[in-house]
Amino acid sequence: MLEAAKGPVAGTEAVATANMEAFAAVVTGQGAPVSAVIRLPERDDGAGRYGYRLDLADGRRVEILMPGVPLAVVRDNRLTSVPLLYVDGLCWWWTSAVTIAASTAPTRR
Repeated sequence: MLEAAKGPVAGTEAVATANMEAFAAVVTGQGAPVSAVIRLPERDDGAGRYGYRLDLADGRRVEILMPGVPLAVVRDNRLTSVPLLYVDGLCWWWTSAVTIAASTAPTRR
């Protein structure tokens, strides 16, 4: 089941961008203010996930591959078929991805 969640999705860049704005707001709400959301088209996976970087106010940078499917689908943590986000190369469901992105653990700068 997890393999399906990691696989291709029928997503669009516009939806992924809206999802990233929502993701950044939630990360900020977790105490890690986001100063910028940067689009990284060279990081797109070609399978419905689009590359972005969150620049956090503390200087950290977190790379995200965001599925371009509706936000309600991406945030539904109850189904193993929900498309996963990638945070610095590792896959997570929405809630865990927020925790990882907001974490104070060192990441790439």
